[in-house]
Amino acid sequence: MQNKIAANEIIKARGSFDPVLGGKMGKKNIDGTRYYEQKNIELGIPTWYGIEVTGSYNDLDGEKLNSSDTKVGFTNGNHGSSGKNLLYDHRRAVLDQAKFAQKMTEAEQTVLTNDLLLEAENIYWEWVQHYEIYKLKSKIVDINKNRLQLTKKSFEFGEKAAIDTVEVASQLQNFELQQREAYLSFVKSTQQLQVFLWKDGQELYEISQPIYPSDQLSEHNAFSDFEFLLQEFRSREISNHLSIVYYNQKNNILESERKLKWQSFLPKLDFTYNFLIKKITG
Repeated sequence: MQNKIAANEIIKARGSFDPVLGGKMGKKNIDGTRYYEQKNIELGIPTWYGIEVTGSYNDLDGEKLNSSDTKVGFTNGNHGSSGKNLLYDHRRAVLDQAKFAQKMTEAEQTVLTNDLLLEAENIYWEWVQHYEIYKLKSKIVDINKNRLQLTKKSFEFGEKAAIDTVEVASQLQNFELQQREAYLSFVKSTQQLQVFLWKDGQELYEISQPIYPSDQLSEHNAFSDFEFLLQEFRSREISNHLSIVYYNQKNNILESERKLKWQSFLPKLDFTYNFLIKKITG
């Protein structure tokens, strides 16, 4: 949506450079005297450098005309400024800033997308970590269950005191508590991971049964291509970082504002030049 808004702003700004076609008609009749009847059509073509190229056709007829009036003829001309607004004006500033804003929007959206992907990746590896911790705690519980059985056997054979079985049983209960806590952390991380799972129709993907990380994670391309990706990242220019691109475009907008405000300190000197291509008198 923001990209569309930025693109529309550019189209809107470019509209100020579109040719302008206008015309007018008028006449004056009083007490049967036909003072004048005028038909006029004009075309103005703005240019990037602040000069407007104009052309017009004028048809003027009547009984009470000034001798200096052009009755029928084509006129070409230019209109512009030689001081203030010659090098830069509001029209050019608006278009420049719209272009800079579009690049800012594109960079900002990519940065936000990358941040979202990074957050999803971090959540994923936290999920993997919690699962590995749960597996480790489960192995510790299994080991201590066997240890408790062995301690009981040793007690039965007189090799261990009764207090030893109590100590091992207490340790087993502690490890079982840690196992349950690890499992709850794994379930919680699974719920957090679900936030980043979506179906094709932008519908949230609900995890209806337990899921676990793959046992072949070390065979994933992310592991085999890690060194290559790291070298590619290091070879990139820091100036191409999208966050820097964003602030560079923001700086360009401020520079455009500075250039525009500087024009207000220059003297204003407008000029208009017209020449008659064809003149018909009667």
